[in-house]
Amino acid sequence: FDESVLNFPDYLVCDLDPNVEDKPLERVREVAMRLKRIFDEQSLQSFVKTSGKRGLHVYVPLSRKHGYDHVRLFAEEIGRRLMEEMPEDVTMELSLDKRPKKVFFDYSINSQAKTLACALSPRGDPRGTVSFPLSWDALDKAQPKDFTIANAPRILAERGDPWEGLLQHCQELPRAYIG
Repeated sequence: FDESVLNFPDYLVCDLDPNVEDKPLERVREVAMRLKRIFDEQSLQSFVKTSGKRGLHVYVPLSRKHGYDHVRLFAEEIGRRLMEEMPEDVTMELSLDKRPKKVFFDYSINSQAKTLACALSPRGDPRGTVSFPLSWDALDKAQPKDFTIANAPRILAERGDPWEGLLQHCQELPRAYIG
């Protein structure tokens, strides 16, 4: 069982959730763009999507050579770097009361036991919002609640799917992070 492909994730994911009253999406976008630059520095291609609610998810497609522990450790180290670079904006504190006005960076989602809304999945919102894949260029104009089960097919047909072929970009983690 230890050698099963199921023990080796095909992506790393960073879940960015706002806990701010003043311009929450603007802050989440800033954190996502900084996260993209960090991944770029590591020569890792990343992809972004809305959560379908208030946050964003950033994905890094991986070759299935790293176990969940290694992927989670790498994501945690990236989160710590984000907190160092953006101490007023980013936290990994789980408690809502202890993270006012900060974006929560959830690295723990990189586990076999955790779930996350996949791209285009409907969310529990009365407006019928969906988690929607974006290009990095479209992030500054995107409003997560603008993408719904009613308009997502049309938007994809007009713009194309920026995540098409995502798993054709499988990458290895930098050697410095491999345990």
